[in-house]
Amino acid sequence: MVNSPAPRNSSGAPATATPTALADIAWWLIGALAVIFVMLALAVVSLIRAATADLTMAWFISRGTGIAAYLLITSSMIYGLMITTKTANGAVPAPVTFSMHEFISWLGLVLGFAHAVALMWDGYINYGPANILVPFNSEYRPIWVGIGQIAFYISALVLASFYAKKLIGHKTWRLIHYVSFITFLMLTLHGVQAGTDSNTPVMQIVYIASLATVLFLTIMRILTAKLAKPARQNAAHAPKPALVKSPSPERMTKQ
Repeated sequence: MVNSPAPRNSSGAPATATPTALADIAWWLIGALAVIFVMLALAVVSLIRAATADLTMAWFISRGTGIAAYLLITSSMIYGLMITTKTANGAVPAPVTFSMHEFISWLGLVLGFAHAVALMWDGYINYGPANILVPFNSEYRPIWVGIGQIAFYISALVLASFYAKKLIGHKTWRLIHYVSFITFLMLTLHGVQAGTDSNTPVMQIVYIASLATVLFLTIMRILTAKLAKPARQNAAHAPKPALVKSPSPERMTKQ
């Protein structure tokens, strides 16, 4: 039996095996993170509901999924900024890193939709499909609810751009992703102004910590880009080394 040679890459070095085990662990971590966020959000809402006996189960589910969605979207923002600032480089392979970022974003969007749909069974608000789908069509704080609805639709478009990256090009895709900062602020305003529990200490800590972390990483991202720009310019203008041709085997044989 003859053993086949080990696969090699273009440089001739042995090819590195795909870290499937690490990828599987990463997906399990994402699932665990989502479960923790949902449980944390429901625990917070349970404390609020215990203090107010007239709250409905629909409100309980809506607030729980809404808080969990906000935590996941904040995590997506933080993770995305960590990727661009090279903070997350090396810990997880690049394909797994981008897949995790995308999956967390979609999970937050799905929970955000559940947050809205649950209100259809809340007898206090009496929402219908038009109130959920059409922005500013709510009797309850229409401006702030409408801002949240628009942010949801924009977030869906930003996430859809993941699948159109090759079609629209990397530069356009990157510009579209900058809109995420605007939608994050819109969702924060929606939560603060439309949330019935925004005046509680727990939720105030959540909003302040989320804004502070995203702001810090955004500043870090800007500074990192400015510091890296001169290095890229110097590398672009650096003289290229001359290529030295190695002698052919025939010439070496003659010598």
